[in-house]
Amino acid sequence: MTDEVVCRDINGTLQRVRLDDRAACSTPGSMLHQRLVTGPGDVPYLRKSVPAEAGRRNPALYDLLDNEIRAVAQLTRVFGGRSGEVPSLIGYNVDVDEPFVLLRPYVGRPAPDTVRGLDQDGRRKFQIGLLRALHLTGEAGVVHGALRLEALRWNGTIAQLVDFEWAQRSGDRRRAGSGPRQSPERLAGHGTADPRDDVWSAGVLIRELVLGGQALTAPADQSNDPVRLRERLHGVFQPVAERPAAAELLRRMHAPAPPVPRPVVTAGLDDGYRMFDDACRRKGGAAHDAADGTPAPANGRRGLRRLLSGGLTARTETR
Repeated sequence: MTDEVVCRDINGTLQRVRLDDRAACSTPGSMLHQRLVTGPGDVPYLRKSVPAEAGRRNPALYDLLDNEIRAVAQLTRVFGGRSGEVPSLIGYNVDVDEPFVLLRPYVGRPAPDTVRGLDQDGRRKFQIGLLRALHLTGEAGVVHGALRLEALRWNGTIAQLVDFEWAQRSGDRRRAGSGPRQSPERLAGHGTADPRDDVWSAGVLIRELVLGGQALTAPADQSNDPVRLRERLHGVFQPVAERPAAAELLRRMHAPAPPVPRPVVTAGLDDGYRMFDDACRRKGGAAHDAADGTPAPANGRRGLRRLLSGGLTARTETR
């Protein structure tokens, strides 16, 4: 099936793209609808979307898509699509009945399918890959917020962190999370999001890979861990202000932290982000019509195209 769509690229520029549908797909860390498609020249893309019926059943899916777009747009802007550890944005449209984002296809295979059978050297390489991904996202000011094995891909060389549906910008007010891999700060929803929230989750995941599922019964209890594991994760389960960054954990593993382009410009964008956040709070289902009585679009997302693309364009112009 062929579909001609209008979307905005990383600079906020409108593009008309013909997409050929290829196959359904899924990733274990995502709640969004996914299809593999190809664009001009048979270039493959991953399309993540919220079908209208799914959005009516669960309007929160629109928020997950917004989080994904905003986080991956930031990562693409910083790294230019050249870092395999993070996904890259091709385009998006949030003002249609089935809002969507187009991404470059993920690398490798879902980590749950590949990592648990690795030998000790393979697990070490995967841990380094995980920490490299967290170093990049942290330096870009993105907090993944739902780090677990299901949110990772592995091709034997690169660990790619995907499914940024719960992501926040560093410094935003923390959203409360749940589950044994979340930091105490995120479980409580106190303070502001910090890349070291993901470092806590990485520590739990590394313990789980080494010790097995028993690590989740007491995610931060290192009292009976092997000495080398305790040394590697020293301080990871301390309060966030005392917690090491991913780069420090890489240093302990004698692995270099990947370079990050400089400068990462964030000044002058607060108004655009604030407008986008206000729009996100206003949107929802049909019950969330505007106070002026004007009906919202079918998916309740009035004005997001203008606000989000404005934020993207503003960031591009400051660089």
